[in-house]
Amino acid sequence: MGKRDIILKPYLADNERFADLVNASVFQGRQVILPMQLEMQDSVRATSIRSHRGKKEIQRTSDIIKKVALGTQFVVVSLENQKDIHYAMPLRNFVSEAADYQMQYDRIRKQHEQKRDLQGSEYLSGFCKEDKVIPVITIVLYFGEEKWDGATDLYELMDLQNYPPEVQKQLKKFVNNYHINLIDIRHMENPNIFRTDLRQVFNFIKRDANKKELQEYMTQHRAEYEALTSETFEVIEKLSNIDFSGFHKESTQTGGNYSMCRAMEEMLEDAREEARQEMCRAMEEMLEDAREEVRQEMCRAMEEMLEDAQEEGRQEAHKNIEELMKYAKNNGFEKLADKIARKLERFQIAGA
Repeated sequence: MGKRDIILKPYLADNERFADLVNASVFQGRQVILPMQLEMQDSVRATSIRSHRGKKEIQRTSDIIKKVALGTQFVVVSLENQKDIHYAMPLRNFVSEAADYQMQYDRIRKQHEQKRDLQGSEYLSGFCKEDKVIPVITIVLYFGEEKWDGATDLYELMDLQNYPPEVQKQLKKFVNNYHINLIDIRHMENPNIFRTDLRQVFNFIKRDANKKELQEYMTQHRAEYEALTSETFEVIEKLSNIDFSGFHKESTQTGGNYSMCRAMEEMLEDAREEARQEMCRAMEEMLEDAREEVRQEMCRAMEEMLEDAQEEGRQEAHKNIEELMKYAKNNGFEKLADKIARKLERFQIAGA
């Protein structure tokens, strides 16, 4: 995940946000988990599993793992941030949780070995009848652009549907399924279930592919986006599809908080200015083309007018010569009349 991971991990590791995430995804928005009940855990799970084939080393790393105190009991909650669809996610989470349970078992067994308090079957197990493991929950937070189309449980990774119906039914009784807890941010139904600034982040990300819808939503919820923390502003900036590289961040800061609305307005104004400049350039090109067409049209008109003038001139000259030849004949200038007739004949040939 790179730069996104650097910003997103500490942001979600905040106890208030992490508690909000667990309450929304696990408890349908009921405020069951409080921030003070959370304790950070090592995100690396490293253990070994022994079988008849020998010992197998397993190591898995999660983005965030926290231990939740619920009265006298505990729950381990792991968070996986996903930018891309992982088509083997049920297997990945299944193995990670199995590694966590194995680690719990190893700790319990080691404690018994140190105390030497087990006998018989309990000694062979390294685990007494009263021992319990802590429940492990994994939440997958997916913020990719495409809707999650990968498997959401272990059954989907198997070709169970290709077995005969009676076999398929029987297999499901003995093959345990495993379901992933997925939050698909851009396609979630109700981001308002969150109580912290995760609500502003998820509502923004959910709508950032539709600029008109996003602008309308932010106009309606302007107060919420006028006072974002710098961390929330940066998370939105890194996770969204909107390019914030062109705006001046300092102009959005007010009283230590950041205004996403002002940033959007500034970007929109820049976009409008670019559109205006582009329109002006297009209109100038169109006007130049129009001028060229007018010039060409004027040239054609003048050529036609000149041609008409030349034709009228030829006709007028022809009349004048005929009148002159007629005058010569009537006044006894026969030779002059013949000479004019030959001139007229050449003029007609030239004008043809």
